[in-house]
Amino acid sequence: MALNRRRSLYSRSVRNQVIDACIRIPELAGLDLEATVFGGQTFRWKRGVDGWAIGWIGPHPVRARSCADGLNVAPRGAALTPQLESATRRYFDADRDYAGLRARLLRDARLREAAEGLEGLRILRQPAFETVIGFIVSANNNIPRISKCLDALCRLAGEPVVVDGVEERKFPVAASLAGLDVAVARTEANLGYRDRYVVETSERIASGAADLERWHSFETPELVSGLQTLPGVGPKVADCIALFAYGRFDVFPVDTWIRQAYASVYPVRGGVASNRRIAELARRRFGSAAGLAQQYLFESTRRKAGLKSTAESERATRRAGRD
Repeated sequence: MALNRRRSLYSRSVRNQVIDACIRIPELAGLDLEATVFGGQTFRWKRGVDGWAIGWIGPHPVRARSCADGLNVAPRGAALTPQLESATRRYFDADRDYAGLRARLLRDARLREAAEGLEGLRILRQPAFETVIGFIVSANNNIPRISKCLDALCRLAGEPVVVDGVEERKFPVAASLAGLDVAVARTEANLGYRDRYVVETSERIASGAADLERWHSFETPELVSGLQTLPGVGPKVADCIALFAYGRFDVFPVDTWIRQAYASVYPVRGGVASNRRIAELARRRFGSAAGLAQQYLFESTRRKAGLKSTAESERATRRAGRD
């Protein structure tokens, strides 16, 4: 296979496993995998050993590890293909000028404080159908539980593939999820009230009534309106899909966390503001980079909550030791 300036192929050892060929993408040097693939944008990645993250880029099972000189991505259980490189570049949004976006956003001193330490955060460009289903499942849910629900849907309806001698499942296509019995989706995937939304949305997409690929050509307001015609997709979920699948940085998804985070950094005149009002204010403040600003605020809040939880756990442990 020919080499080009963007890619180098080499061997890597991962705890007794040898990865014969990796893609290295220099433009993604310093990518923060923790913030990017474990921060609520996507839900099918797991933490591996030696800094590797284990997951999927569309239909490709992969390992990824960030290094100072680029992002290393290796196929799991398959040969390296040119399609994987192009899919990886798109998935991690390698061709966007994040340094320029960040420099423009961080002229705002208050956002600069929230975004400290998040230089390597990027916005993913995921497959549209997977993103739609993932964020329908995300409603009133938490990241670990969303991941379990999606893993269960994959077991129920995804195409099997052998990866390193173990059977895994690709994310289901729309027709497969459309064929699921709603009761099975509820009990086997633990979807709760979201069961019929997943099946009905899959039916609309499988039938062609909703053409997710054609929607790439829509302007953002038309795209968001179209997404909200899907069962289980409200304003916040539609904005998440527009940002994390369609790359629309001019949206600002708002949930309870973001409403509180935004109000704490930018107090709203008159006290409590609605999600819609927060989104309007944020789009006006951050412009065409609003989606990246949102993710800075979300990840900053998530990390602070994690640190607080860890500190409280340590205090409880010390108290227990004294008792």
